[in-house]
Amino acid sequence: MLWIALHLPALSLESFAATLPHDAARPPPLALLDGHAISAANAAARALGVKPGLKRATALALAPHITLGQADPQRDAQALSAVAHAALAFTPTVVIQPPSEAAPDDTPHTVLLEVQASLRYFGGLPVLLKRLHQALAPLGHRVNSVSAARRSARRCSRGSRPGWIAAIWRPRKRRSTGRRSGCSAPAASTGRRCRAWACAP
Repeated sequence: MLWIALHLPALSLESFAATLPHDAARPPPLALLDGHAISAANAAARALGVKPGLKRATALALAPHITLGQADPQRDAQALSAVAHAALAFTPTVVIQPPSEAAPDDTPHTVLLEVQASLRYFGGLPVLLKRLHQALAPLGHRVNSVSAARRSARRCSRGSRPGWIAAIWRPRKRRSTGRRSGCSAPAASTGRRCRAWACAP
């Protein structure tokens, strides 16, 4: 069996941002609170010094015009469900991976797809991955994906390991960057080291 793991590292912040009116050309500083501390911040907020772990008062002192929201597991679950539903167009076997009890912060927003039977229909893994991320792009999430011939794909969704194909897809970008991160993608099927590559539909 061949599994693809889709990890959405910024899903909580992205799902919050989707509820707000904003200028796509110039996103405002946004951050999420978990209790009274910052749990996530976008690039505009980070540029002002706001980062996870800061207290709410400190974040407001650094960025008085920042928009703060509360972390919302139900909102995150709805956003992750939308990703899973989009993935069903490529395989009937889609699993929303729950966080590990031993490591609850380890890839908490991950969707797994078993795609072995779909490869021939879509013309191979690279084409399937491209079409999958094209289907996910309208949701507006940054998606990291890896594939492997075992269900433990979730373990690799934050980086590549020998024998894995890894990809980082970002919405609304137009061409592949081909940036290396230490391995070679075509070798994934041969058991040698693979390439982590960044590209976009």
